[in-house]
Amino acid sequence: MGAGVQLFQYVDDAGQRHPVDSADVNDYLQAITGQDFTSKDFRTWAGTACTAQILCELGEAESPAQTQENIREAIRGAANHLGNRFATCRNFYVHPAIPQAYAAGWLVPAYTSALQRWDDKHQELTADEYALISVLTQGKH
Repeated sequence: MGAGVQLFQYVDDAGQRHPVDSADVNDYLQAITGQDFTSKDFRTWAGTACTAQILCELGEAESPAQTQENIREAIRGAANHLGNRFATCRNFYVHPAIPQAYAAGWLVPAYTSALQRWDDKHQELTADEYALISVLTQGKH
C-alpha cells in the first residue's frame, strides 16, 4: 500500500464521508481503555502472542541451531499473521523476552504450566493470554 491509501472511513449524519487515520484509532483506544495505549501496543501483543504459541507448538529444541530456526519460524508465522515482513515483526512486534525465554529453555515449560493453571477465574483472558502474561511476568524476576 502506498501513501494516501485510505482503508477506513465513516459516513456522518449528513452523508459526508470522513477518513479514519491512525490518530483517530489511537484516540479511540485511549478513550475506551482510559490508558495510553496505541494500535502498536495491540499489534505487539498479537505478534508476541503468536510467536509464543508457535514456539510452544514446535516444542523444545534439540540443539542451538534448531533453537534459532524455531525462533525464526515462529517470527515468520507472526509476521504472516500481522501482514508484516519478518524483520519488521522481529524488530517491532515481538517482545524480546519470548525468543530469549525459548533460547534459555524455559518458555515451553512455563507456558505449558500456566495453561494448566488457567481456569474459569480468569475469564477475562484466554488460556493463551494468561500463559503469555505468566511468562512475561516470570521474565521480570
